[in-house]
Amino acid sequence: MKTRRPRASQETTPLSADACQVDFVDEAKVEAVQPRLLSADTAQQAAELLGAFADPTRLRLLHALSLSELCVCDLAHLVGRSMATTSRQLQQLRHLGLVKYRADGKLVYYSLASTWAKGLIHDAIRQLEGREAA
Repeated sequence: MKTRRPRASQETTPLSADACQVDFVDEAKVEAVQPRLLSADTAQQAAELLGAFADPTRLRLLHALSLSELCVCDLAHLVGRSMATTSRQLQQLRHLGLVKYRADGKLVYYSLASTWAKGLIHDAIRQLEGREAA
C-alpha cells in the first residue's frame, strides 16, 4: 500500500528540482529492499574499505601495486613520501586486506591482495579517461 505523508516543513523550505516535492513512501518497494539492505555494521566496514581509495596517496600506492609488486623503498620514491609515511599507509591497506607483503632479505615487497581492488582502480581510471574524452 502506498502512503502519503505531508512534509512538516514543506511551506518554509523550498525543495530543489532533484528532490521529491512530497513525502511519499512506496511501501511495496521499501518492503522489497529492506531485507536486502546493508546492515549498519556492514555499511561501516564497507565505508572503511572504500575509504582507502579516498586518500590520494593510498590510491597512488594501490595503483602502483596494480601494475607491479614493489618494495617499500620503490613505493616511497614513486609517491614522493618518506619510507615511514609510506609504511604507515601500507599498514592501513594491509589491515583492510587490500595488500599483502613478503620479506626478501632486508627488503619488503608489497602486492595487491585483491583482484577486486585492481578492477576498481582501473575502472575508475577508465571512467575518468572517458569523461575527459567527452
